[in-house]
Amino acid sequence: MQFSGCVIVFVLLICLQTTLLSNFSGLFSLYDLLIPAVVYLTLFRPSKAECSAIIVAGLVMDLLSEAPMGSYLITYIVIFLVFQNSKKYFHFRNLGLFQIVSIIGIFMEHCVFGVFKLMKTMTVDISFYALQIVLTQTAWAVVTIPFIYIILNSGFKGFDHLIIKGFKPSV
Repeated sequence: MQFSGCVIVFVLLICLQTTLLSNFSGLFSLYDLLIPAVVYLTLFRPSKAECSAIIVAGLVMDLLSEAPMGSYLITYIVIFLVFQNSKKYFHFRNLGLFQIVSIIGIFMEHCVFGVFKLMKTMTVDISFYALQIVLTQTAWAVVTIPFIYIILNSGFKGFDHLIIKGFKPSV
C-alpha cells in the first residue's frame, strides 16, 4: 500500500509539472517538482517501498521528457543513495533539513544533466544564462519547498492514518 501511495503522489506531480507548469516555463524557470518528493521519501519514509516508486518515477520522467534517456532516473537514484544514510546522522524531522537537502538535490540534477551534456558535446560550456536558470530555480525552491513539505507531510500522514484505520467509518 505504501508503494501505491508514493506512485499516486509521483503521478500527480508529473501531471502538474508536464501539463500546467510547462506552459509557464517562459515566465519562470521552475525546478523539477519530483526532487522534493524524492527527498521527502528518502528522509522521512521507510526505504523499502519508496525506492521502487522512485525508480518508476524516474523511468516515467525519462519517457516523457526530451532529456537524455536515464538522466532523471540517475538523478533520483543518486539523491536517494546519497541521502538515505543521512537519517542516521540527523535524528529530527524538520523543514530546514528538507529544504537544504532539496536544494542540494536540485544542484545534483543540474550536475547530472551537465555530465550528460559533457558526454554528448565533449565541451564544458558554462554560460550566464545557465547560471541564471540555476539561481532562479534555487530562489523558487526557497520559496515553494516549505509548502511542498507541508503538503507531503500532511498527505502521507493522512494516507498512513487511512491505511492503519482502514476504510471503515468511525462509530
